[in-house]
Amino acid sequence: MISIVIPVYNAARYLPKCLDSLISQTCKDWEAILIDDGSSDVSAQICEQYATKDERISFILKENEGVSKTRNKALGLCKGSYVFFLDADDFLLDIHCLSDMECIIKSENVDLVRIEYCAVDETNKKLFDNRNSLLRRKYYNKPVSVDVYCDKVIKGEYFLCLNLLRNEIVQKQKIRFLEGCRMREDAAFLLEYLSYCKKAIYLPKVYYAYRKHSGAATANNAHGKYSKDLSMVFDSVYAIYQRSKNSLFKSYLEYFLTELTVDLRKSEYFGARYEICKAFHNKSTMFKCLGFGRVSESMLALTSLVKHVLVKMRTYASNS
Repeated sequence: MISIVIPVYNAARYLPKCLDSLISQTCKDWEAILIDDGSSDVSAQICEQYATKDERISFILKENEGVSKTRNKALGLCKGSYVFFLDADDFLLDIHCLSDMECIIKSENVDLVRIEYCAVDETNKKLFDNRNSLLRRKYYNKPVSVDVYCDKVIKGEYFLCLNLLRNEIVQKQKIRFLEGCRMREDAAFLLEYLSYCKKAIYLPKVYYAYRKHSGAATANNAHGKYSKDLSMVFDSVYAIYQRSKNSLFKSYLEYFLTELTVDLRKSEYFGARYEICKAFHNKSTMFKCLGFGRVSESMLALTSLVKHVLVKMRTYASNS
């Protein structure tokens, strides 16, 4: 059985589309855990209606505590062999999504299956396909080690909702979200999960509709507002780095932590993290720019522009 975690907060406009896409799946052996995090709209009523109609759907109403606490509560209730996260304002594009992921995780004996997404607007109209998928072409449908998966497949996209996970690993290792963290909490969770994995696989088919709208939690991504959250993620991932015995995976974590430190550069949390990262071998180019004193910001801006252009060129080359 697949346990599907759906945190709900003021998602009444999109929730029926989300749940209908789940109910229509060809895979029938699933449970959905809907937890309303103190919504002020009619989300709770919609959840209750669907739970009444389908016994596979359970519904819990609680006070507002944030998405991390909400997901953690749901994880404590998961009974399936696998765990899948579905955001209440998103939906599944293909009726075979769950069955295909379950088939692959069994047949290939991997610990994680990642699918692809496209972005949609408030009216379900497709905005764009994720062009990064073209950069992953070499790794389509191939089981790879965790370090290769992180370095070559993730491409900075720590979207938890694109992954099917083994519940045994989640529960045995007590993997949970950083409570009170509102940014990059998916990355912290996913990297901890991957630290206990052997292999992962990427399915390039577009199964997931990721909705972009003004009310989405990711709409405001100003790092200055979330410096405390990013410092929490740093500390969590650094703890993973310290206990890991996989040198290649640790090298990737070094890169991740240096990138995170760049985002903390104007905060009170920067100094201590910068000192930790100075000892790393695998430092990001952006992190190296921090050593240029007063011209650092100009160097960072230029480096960011060059990276953006190179990604566009690689994507174009892959497409052609």
